[in-house]
Amino acid sequence: MRTLLRFISRPLLAAVFIHDGLDALRNPADHVERFRKMEPALEKIGLPPMLTSDAKLLSRLAGAATAATALGLAIGKSPRICALILALVNLPISVVNNPVWAANSPEERREYLRGLVAGSSLAGGLGMVLVDANGQPSLKVRREIINAAKASK
Repeated sequence: MRTLLRFISRPLLAAVFIHDGLDALRNPADHVERFRKMEPALEKIGLPPMLTSDAKLLSRLAGAATAATALGLAIGKSPRICALILALVNLPISVVNNPVWAANSPEERREYLRGLVAGSSLAGGLGMVLVDANGQPSLKVRREIINAAKASK
């Protein structure tokens, strides 16, 4: 059963990801620059340095995947799977784009913190989509109904 709330809220939630994905496709240099700020921290944990061309390609690929997955969420094609993928992509991107620990001023720290809170809010919305069974009973309830029907025969 499609409700008006699902019909409106899924595209609104997906719009942020569609916009960001298309931006990464069109302007990968902006996304690579943000990634470059994180490179020293990533190298400390053992990830190899990336060439600029590889970072641009990865930015474009991630942008295309994000936009396509968000479009699936917006139109309701496998929304739970799309929400899971977007949630998995959202976390590292939110951390890369908002390095609170690297802030040089209180204003910059507040801005990064605001970005992390916004990313967390998006993750919460995606979590709501993940648990939304679209008006259907959960798998546990379905099993109980089947077992009760079998037991009554």
